[in-house]
Amino acid sequence: MGSTVNPDFPVSIAPLTEEKVEAWVEANTATRGDAEVRRLSAIWHEAREGKRVILAAWRESEYLGHVTMKWQSEYEGFRRKNIPEVIDLWVQPDRRRGGIGLKLMAAIEERARLGRAAGLGLGVGVDEGAKPAQSLYARLGFRPDGSGLWRAGAAVDMKKEGVAIDEETVWMWVKTL
Repeated sequence: MGSTVNPDFPVSIAPLTEEKVEAWVEANTATRGDAEVRRLSAIWHEAREGKRVILAAWRESEYLGHVTMKWQSEYEGFRRKNIPEVIDLWVQPDRRRGGIGLKLMAAIEERARLGRAAGLGLGVGVDEGAKPAQSLYARLGFRPDGSGLWRAGAAVDMKKEGVAIDEETVWMWVKTL
């Protein structure tokens, strides 16, 4: 994910519009697989209901990535404190490490501030593949919220034998805005 912003690479970030939904879905399914169609449809539906914000990054007509934020988190630790949650930050693989992730996160933080949020939360993976995301979020000022690891909406009991730590296991992080 982005580490330096290339000023010669113009990126526009804006809320996803009805006119660009099809291009957004096509680009994501081409990279992430056909199973994304149902998930993206649900995300778009929530955005139209005002429950979620979707910001997309474009270079002219080329889709570069997106970030989504749910105003009311399903995670009790954020919901109790009225902290919105970033659910999905995605940058196209061939566009990573160019600052797009940084720009998307800055834009969603601004959106949260405009909504009078005191903080912004997210879940970040703990497996090997999540190291770039962990690094990005740490640079942006996110820190673990102290609740430990979570999987499928429940706290992971590390005292149990046979606990699965995989790509579905997350660490909940928060940033004060």
